[in-house]
Amino acid sequence: MAQRENPTVYRRILSIVIFYLFLESFIGTIFLGKEIPFDFNSLLDGGGVLGNGILFLLSRILGKLGALFVLFFLLLLSLVFITEQPIVSLFTAYSVRTAEKAGRKAKEDIRRISENAKEALRERREKREQREARGVDFSATDFHLEDFAEESKDNAGIPFKEMREEGGFSFEELDLTRGLGESSDNRKDEEFSEREGSRPEENSIVENGSFTLKEDILESPMTIEERGRSRKRKTEEDSDLKKRLLEQDSSTRVVETASGGRIASDMEKLQERIAEKKEEQEINPVQETPPYHFPPLSLLKCSKDKHAGEKNEIEKNARTLQETLKSFGISVSITNVSVGPSVTRYELQPEQGVKLAKIVSLSNDIKMRLAAADIRIEAPIPGKSAVGIEVPNKNSQVVYLGDILSSEEFQKNTMRLAFGVGKDIAGKVVVTDIAKMPHLLVAGATGAGKSVSINTLIMSILYKYSPEEVRMIMVDPKVVELQVYNGIPHLLIPVVTDPKKAAQALNWAVAEMTNRYKKFANFAVRDLAGYNEKIRKMSKEEREKEGVDVLPQIIIIIDELADLMMVSAQEVEDAIVRLTQLARACGMHLIIATQRPSVNVITGLIKANVPSRIAFSVSSGVDSRTIIDMNGAEKLLGKGDMLFFPQNLPKPIRVQGAFVSDEEVGKVTDFLKNQGTVEYNERIIDSIEQGESGNTAEASSSDRDELFIDAARTVIDTEKASIGFLQRRFRIGFNRAARIMDQLAEAHIVGEEEGTKARQILMSEEEFEANFVNKGE
Repeated sequence: MAQRENPTVYRRILSIVIFYLFLESFIGTIFLGKEIPFDFNSLLDGGGVLGNGILFLLSRILGKLGALFVLFFLLLLSLVFITEQPIVSLFTAYSVRTAEKAGRKAKEDIRRISENAKEALRERREKREQREARGVDFSATDFHLEDFAEESKDNAGIPFKEMREEGGFSFEELDLTRGLGESSDNRKDEEFSEREGSRPEENSIVENGSFTLKEDILESPMTIEERGRSRKRKTEEDSDLKKRLLEQDSSTRVVETASGGRIASDMEKLQERIAEKKEEQEINPVQETPPYHFPPLSLLKCSKDKHAGEKNEIEKNARTLQETLKSFGISVSITNVSVGPSVTRYELQPEQGVKLAKIVSLSNDIKMRLAAADIRIEAPIPGKSAVGIEVPNKNSQVVYLGDILSSEEFQKNTMRLAFGVGKDIAGKVVVTDIAKMPHLLVAGATGAGKSVSINTLIMSILYKYSPEEVRMIMVDPKVVELQVYNGIPHLLIPVVTDPKKAAQALNWAVAEMTNRYKKFANFAVRDLAGYNEKIRKMSKEEREKEGVDVLPQIIIIIDELADLMMVSAQEVEDAIVRLTQLARACGMHLIIATQRPSVNVITGLIKANVPSRIAFSVSSGVDSRTIIDMNGAEKLLGKGDMLFFPQNLPKPIRVQGAFVSDEEVGKVTDFLKNQGTVEYNERIIDSIEQGESGNTAEASSSDRDELFIDAARTVIDTEKASIGFLQRRFRIGFNRAARIMDQLAEAHIVGEEEGTKARQILMSEEEFEANFVNKGE
């Protein structure tokens, strides 16, 4: 009766009946001859009527041998349905050795269960307070319910259906609560009384965290079939176990598995772990990237407190200045002395009626009297009624980047893009905001400190801003300067070293600028700060629905502009001009550095759109005027000595740039790289690669001169291909005519230059019309 609703029982009974029929047919093959006559007497022989009837049908279709193989196969198939075991296991699972082992195992399980039951009965007489058995969430202890069920199937030899009928106790509760031990003693009596009243049946079975079995249960035989039934668990009971785990408050329990093993589980800690994990999942369900850890200042060197200038030297120079000027009839008084890291500035106030030009003209005489390498006269000092004479210190002081980044000026500023420049003449820390520049031109001779200044700018960003706030694109045609930064999380793409790819990277920046302005227009904002503020006010669902997110600021650093201008001058210049004109409001800024400050590199358009400049030591006043539109950089000392000219100042200020060594840069970058793998923007990389492959073909019509088509037709018609001929025919200058001729040569319309001879015509008029005019080029 207990198995009436079990479909497995009916399936096995049907399989046994079919097996019996096939067995009758198989036996019939033994008693019948080669020919199988279909008569009543032959059907009674061997396997009987039904069996021989099946044999007769199969033999008529397949013959006697074929019927024999088919019947044998059907017998095996019936056995599989009866035993619910694979065919291979049929030959091994029921061997004599296996049966003996299973019998011994069953006896041991019955003996252990009987001992536990007797011990539970004794404890029951001593303690009358019934305690409810509780389960354990094995997922919290790396122990899964499925594994527990698999292990318990080897010892599940008790007919639990009988136990469920007598005591109302299920197999799952019995198996999972066995050997749990005692609960904590600080239970309330009311709880126990309620549970005793609500579940009286369990009091006769479960007590003190264990269970008892009646005699008829202990004496019940264990069958192999029931060992397989305990393999699966119900989903509802599994979820009930987890629910009971969250409700319990016991301290420490010991779980005894079906095989006799013990597992210690701290319930309070498990509950705390589950609650913390659930809270973390609610706040931040998926943590895509690890948090950014700023590098410690201990990786950078700091200078000791030393004064660059000595008091006796300062007083001596002050007297020398007064005496020198007095010898030329100029009376001055020294009002202030500012001692900087490498230069000391003496502020002189001349008497009434003295022309400043006269003092400036005496610079060589003053330099000779002071025995100085070079001096710089600033007449007048902005905001003061005084003349400044800057004299180099005999013992200069190195300004370390660690001093700048650890200073109060850098740590407490609220700038959007802080850059620790160095120290001015008065020894004060100079910190500027790149966002207000908004673009910077850095120029100077080789060894003047240009690359070190770029490193200090990058390090300032790394110490102040996370990758979510600022991202960078670095272009290093010299290959060796910025390669150390490959792998830091702030980079959008790897450091670009190919000049052609650099031009494509600038083109991507122009496209990104355009896309950002379209987003600003959609949200009715004017700049990046307003856009990000609106995005932060949106919920996560709204962001995902709109497909928007907070945009970082982007800094594009070009270490050597001269090399890019040599490879693709027009394309690079156009991209730089567009970015410098429009990119400020969308949070994109350019840092351009070059060691050749000529007008061919720093063109008028670039210079007009890059308002902030840093001039290091240069060889001539012409180069100084190219950079900062005035003389002065030719008198700098080198080694980080600079003229810093941001757009908000009327005149440049002299600053000793911060110094950071290659060893310090390596330590900081290694620290950042060890935080995790960097993920570059594959979309930008693909855009650069596609742009480069597209530009390797012949030049497009937009790169050619507007007179290209007319010049080509004229050259083909007249068969004269020379620069002078183009100058006379189209009345243009030599440079433009030479450029058009080069374009004709690149298009293979004319041949290469052959000394003073006219170039050879390589293309006919029909070919030219087909290749250039008809194609729309």
